[in-house]
Amino acid sequence: MSTAAATNPRHDAAFVDRCINDLLDHPRQWRQLGRLYAGDMCLSYERCLVTRDAVAVARRLGFVIEGDKLKGYRFVRWERPRYVHLSHAAAWPPEPRLQRDEDGIAGQLSLVECDS
Repeated sequence: MSTAAATNPRHDAAFVDRCINDLLDHPRQWRQLGRLYAGDMCLSYERCLVTRDAVAVARRLGFVIEGDKLKGYRFVRWERPRYVHLSHAAAWPPEPRLQRDEDGIAGQLSLVECDS
């Protein structure tokens, strides 16, 4: 395994926790989460994506977080999430979207197959 793969934030189970806690520790302050917690561990584009995904987890849990391309992210307030399955909301790394094939969703039984 390469060093880049071993230090990729997507392989770090605590990455989302560190990002969210940093925003909570510095309310209403703009924070460059990618530079603070991913640093030079991955390419800048991947750093932006992994930070965006971490903020998306926080938003699904009800945190209102503003984002700015130049300033970073900042925590504004918390709102109770509505109609959210929390077991899926906090999944890390983000679960891949199901791929559809000509018969529906890959790996899912059709109604005909369920009856037999």
